[in-house]
Amino acid sequence: MPHSLTDGVGMRIWFHRVAAVLGLEEAPESSVRAILGLAARRCASIGISDIDGVAQPTPLCGFVSDVREDCFVISRPTAGSERKPLAMGEHLHISIGADRGFYHGDTMVLGRFTDIDGEARRYGYRLSFPKGLVHEERRNLHRLPVAFDLSPTAELTRLNGGASVGCGTVLDISEGGLRVRLGAKVLLFKGDCLRLKAQFPATIADLEGRVVVAHVAPSRTGCTVDLGLRFLDAQTRLAQEIRALELRRFQRPGLTA
Repeated sequence: MPHSLTDGVGMRIWFHRVAAVLGLEEAPESSVRAILGLAARRCASIGISDIDGVAQPTPLCGFVSDVREDCFVISRPTAGSERKPLAMGEHLHISIGADRGFYHGDTMVLGRFTDIDGEARRYGYRLSFPKGLVHEERRNLHRLPVAFDLSPTAELTRLNGGASVGCGTVLDISEGGLRVRLGAKVLLFKGDCLRLKAQFPATIADLEGRVVVAHVAPSRTGCTVDLGLRFLDAQTRLAQEIRALELRRFQRPGLTA
């Protein structure tokens, strides 16, 4: 069974040290319910991935629907236009959209959710409350999750010599940069300059240009790393394409039949 990084005192101390370096803040357990309550009132977007990164290599998306006494409820998650089932007892990593970034945490699927009110029917899943939520702040530029419905790919190479760094998935994007998840086979550091080729199935045009590593975050399993990359070349159409993608999300699939 996969384990959260919060399991074990040693791992918790390690996680707090990494969080301090990356500028992350963990919400106390007492505020988890308040954060989820606000997310439910706003129908905040939620990104969902398997905690070991194996069962669901492409993250799923949904939104927070409700907070109950012993759980919180999300819509049925989707990957593109397809709804994806969750299994009872499945351990998940979630990212919840907030005003100034995302809240990340680990949870478990408690079961399906059904609510019938007259002719209206709502479906989703009940999840356990995370032990803690880590806040990742996004400053200035509006950043939008894209891996959840576009599954874009990113190929990274060295500027000097063109040696391959790896090919991964674009998790989110803004006018100033993007975040890429790829296999942890190559050692990268903040300030490294790379060449990026990113392909998007729809809405956003393919990107190519120079980027600089803003931060490197190890995954929970050590099998992948998340790279924060800042554009060094102007991306003139990107702001308009990001807004067009967000407009597509105003119609949220999942809870209604």
